[in-house]
Amino acid sequence: RIYYKIYSSYIKAFQDISRVFFFFFKQKTAYEISACLVGSEMCIRDSSQSSIQNMEKSKEQVTEGKSAFSSKPYYTLAAFNVLSLVMIKLENPWVALAFLYSVMPLADIYLSQDWVNPTKEEAKVLQKQLRYKVAIQITALLDWVSFIFIMNYLITENISLLNRIGVIILGGQLAAASIVIAHELGHKRSTFDKVSACLILSKSLYMHWFIEHNYGHHRYVATPIDPAFSRIGESFYEYLPKVVINGLKSSWKIEAKKMTKIRGFKTPFVPQNKMIWLLLSDLFLFPLTMYLIFGLSGLIHFLFIAAIGVIYLESVNYIEHYGLERKKIGHDEWEKVDIRHSWNAPHRISNYILLKLQRHSDHHENAYKPYQILCSYEQSPQLPSGYTVMILLSFVPKVWFKVMNPRALSYKKYEKIIPEEDVASQEECKKFIRTLSALIVPIVLLGYIY
Repeated sequence: RIYYKIYSSYIKAFQDISRVFFFFFKQKTAYEISACLVGSEMCIRDSSQSSIQNMEKSKEQVTEGKSAFSSKPYYTLAAFNVLSLVMIKLENPWVALAFLYSVMPLADIYLSQDWVNPTKEEAKVLQKQLRYKVAIQITALLDWVSFIFIMNYLITENISLLNRIGVIILGGQLAAASIVIAHELGHKRSTFDKVSACLILSKSLYMHWFIEHNYGHHRYVATPIDPAFSRIGESFYEYLPKVVINGLKSSWKIEAKKMTKIRGFKTPFVPQNKMIWLLLSDLFLFPLTMYLIFGLSGLIHFLFIAAIGVIYLESVNYIEHYGLERKKIGHDEWEKVDIRHSWNAPHRISNYILLKLQRHSDHHENAYKPYQILCSYEQSPQLPSGYTVMILLSFVPKVWFKVMNPRALSYKKYEKIIPEEDVASQEECKKFIRTLSALIVPIVLLGYIY
C-alpha cells in the first residue's frame, strides 16, 4: 500500500510538470474526442446479470491475482528486455533473437489459447487496479535502459560484424515492442501518459504516429481513407512506403484542420500545432541528441534501429486489418466500426507480450478500454496463429497470401471459414516457423564462434 501511494504521488507530480512543458498536449477538443472514440466507451458483451454477490466474488478473485487476470504475465516484455541485455553482454544477441523468432512463436502455436473474458463485475474492479499500470511503467523504464545500453554497447565494444548486426536487429525489435506500451499509454486521457507515449515513439522517430493512430486510424479504420488500409493481394512491401508517407500526410492534415477549423487560427503554422513540434523532434532534435551523445557512428546505428522499429510497427498495422473493409453507406461515410473489422488471435504468448493487442476488435470498438479488460469474441475474424508468427509470415508474401487470402475473402463475404482450410492454414504457419527455427540455429552457433 505504501508503494502504491508513493507511485501514485510520483505520477501526479509528473503530470503537473508535464502540463507545463508539454502545453500542446493539454486540451482535447470535441473534434479529437469524436474522431478517437468509436463504439461505446465501456461495452463488455456480457449478458450476465449484476449482483452484489457476484461483485464481491469478482473483487476477491481479481485482487488475489490467482485467476486468469493476474498482472504477472504482462511483465513478459520486461523479462525479454532483461534477457536481451544479458545475451548482448555475453556477446551473442542471436540467442535472444532465436527466442523471439522461434521459441515464442512455437509457444504461441502449441500452448493453450486465451479466450477468458472478464465479466462486467470483474471489469469494474480490474480497470481500477494500479498493478496493471505498474507493469507497463516498469516495462517502459526497462525499455529506455535497454536502449541506452545498446547504443553505448554498439559504439564502445569491438564485436564481430555478425553480432553487431544481431544487436542492431535486437535493438530495433525492442524499439518496436515498446510501441505497444506507447499505444496503450497514447489512448489514456492523462497528459503524463500521452507524453510518455510520444517519448517512447521518439526512439523510432515516429512521434507523429500518435496523432494519426488516435485521430485518423481509429476514425477511418477498414476504409480506403485510412493510411493503414491493406487490401487483399497487397504485399507488405507495397504497403510499407504507402503507409509511412500517407500516415505522415494524414497526421499533418488532422492537426491543420484542428488549428484552422476547430481552434480558429488563420493558419496551421502556430505553436499550438503538435505536428510542428513532433516533426521538429523526429527530424532534428532527437537525431541531433544521438549525434551529440554517441557521435556519428552512434547516429548511424540509431537510424538503423529506428527503421527496424518502424518496419515492425507497420507490419502489425498490416496484419491487423488485412483485407477487411467496412461497407460504404454515403459520401465519405461508412458503417459503424464493430468487432468484424479487425483480425484477432487468442494465442497466449502474443497476448502477454503485446498487452492483448490481439483482442483488436474490442480495442477498436472501445478505444479507451485498458488492456486488462479487453475481450475476445468468436464472431470476430480470427488469425490462424498469433502475432509472433503472423508478423514474420507477412515478410514472405507468397506464404502470407496462401494463408490469409482465402480467410480474408471468406470474412469479406460473411462466410464461415471451412474447417479444412482453417487446419491447412494453421499447418502452414507451423511449417513456416519450424523452417525459420532450423535456419536460425546455425546463426546462433556462428555467433558463439565469431
